[in-house]
Amino acid sequence: MNSAPRPMLFALFFLGAKALSSLSSPAAWALYSTMDTGDLLETGEYQAQISSQFMTQHSSGINIVGRFDSHFDPDANLRAIVGFGETDFQLGAFVKWMPIPDFQRQPAMGLLMGLLYARDNDEDELNLRFHPLISKRFTAEFGDLTPYGSLPFGLRSRDGKVDFPLQVVVGTDFKPYQWDNLSVRLELGFNLAEAFSYVSLGLVLQIDEEKGIQFTSL
Repeated sequence: MNSAPRPMLFALFFLGAKALSSLSSPAAWALYSTMDTGDLLETGEYQAQISSQFMTQHSSGINIVGRFDSHFDPDANLRAIVGFGETDFQLGAFVKWMPIPDFQRQPAMGLLMGLLYARDNDEDELNLRFHPLISKRFTAEFGDLTPYGSLPFGLRSRDGKVDFPLQVVVGTDFKPYQWDNLSVRLELGFNLAEAFSYVSLGLVLQIDEEKGIQFTSL
């Protein structure tokens, strides 16, 4: 299979960013996206992700966020986050713990949790984050589809004030069978309390320590 679909995928990502940037309204900080499923990495496997986050409520901009995941133990992954954009800078470290695996009819269930620091307009924000997570992979002729959901909440300290943001998140990861190591991830976040609503669109690359970076199956 040739690599022609790959540039089309990147074009879709940036065209989507341009189109959705008009869905804005005046400034709140944009953080907290989940952008993950219940799948876990094996030893020697890594995952790199680049995503854009378009605020559709209480804000007027776009964040670009990079994520890097690695294996930790059979039930857990580690994640590092760095981002910039509407929020000047964000940096985070997370653990994804999935004690209940995706098996037969049973969905994967667990928790993504960690610390997130952000700086914007000369103000600092520190978040203790919890993202209860559920997902289920479905395989079809065209590839794998993994819908997921979360109810992210946390403890936020900003400018001497403490509050408790809460959202509900639905998303899906789509990996066409031609792109064995590359997938597209789409996520919708809805504000429930002290947060914001958003749309996130990302590309996810699976990396094998032995095989290196490959975009398609060989």
